[in-house]
Amino acid sequence: MNISPFYYGYTPPNNISNKPNIYRQNNPNIYFGSNLRSSNLTTDRFLKILELGYPKKYTINFIRDKLSRVEQAQTLMDIRLAGFNRRDSLSSFSHKVTNDEIEQLIFKKPKKVLKTVKILGKKSFIASFDKKIENVESYIDTIGDISINHPLYQKLLELTNPTESLQYKNRQTQITNLKKQFHIIDNKDNLIKDINNLTDKNKNLVKESITDYPHKIELRSNILAEKDSLNIPVISLKTPKFSAKLSGSVNKLSSKSPVPNLNFKMLNVRSEDLLELLPYGDKLFKSVALSPSFAKEAGFYSNVNVNLDIKDNFT
Repeated sequence: MNISPFYYGYTPPNNISNKPNIYRQNNPNIYFGSNLRSSNLTTDRFLKILELGYPKKYTINFIRDKLSRVEQAQTLMDIRLAGFNRRDSLSSFSHKVTNDEIEQLIFKKPKKVLKTVKILGKKSFIASFDKKIENVESYIDTIGDISINHPLYQKLLELTNPTESLQYKNRQTQITNLKKQFHIIDNKDNLIKDINNLTDKNKNLVKESITDYPHKIELRSNILAEKDSLNIPVISLKTPKFSAKLSGSVNKLSSKSPVPNLNFKMLNVRSEDLLELLPYGDKLFKSVALSPSFAKEAGFYSNVNVNLDIKDNFT
């Protein structure tokens, strides 16, 4: 690619003069200031970013936010592609989101978007597209404004995207430095013990973070509301590891004591799979014997079958 960056109105730092000249892009509505001494965006990097297909009209936003790495531009491009693929999820019944609106969402405030991605994690940020475009924009404006110097910033990272937290990265650095000592230390037992200890701590940090359930959950319902009753042909919950069904009816809804006639079924479900569905299962159960981690370590596995009739009055 032999196009000069001047074609796009960008003056690399090594070509900056002391005069506050303004360079105009081909697009007459977009201008670049030449006073970019604080930017680390070199000519080579700028051209590589353009080669990614980065929208030229939004390069001004990238530069104004003092972004300079090709990896940052690539992340934004990946997010844009995910947005294109989830256009229907971003849209509402009354408004069909366009590609231009998705690009504006991602590229208009690139620094805020990248900070939001760092805090939430790329996967969780993309998952937020199911919440409609105006909500995603709200997340960006709210989370993207959090200062990295805020006393709770690192705690938030540990909770939402632990591999980006200082605590995690510091431990990884310690692990790397300890591994470098293998060839100069004769007794490696303590060294291995320290490495394993740090590794376990980082694994636990990731394990205790807030993450989306890794499997698809399918919920289907068929409910018929009548004059004073609720008829439920079926409500089904299905995951790759188990399924459950609720059916029946609830009568006398307007009374103080509605009358249920329900049946709940769950067949051949592994106990450990049920425990893993519970958020913070190890912290939730005070009894160690019921915690998911203890159940796994002790091998307390079993099949769970439920066929429950609910016929008593609700009070």
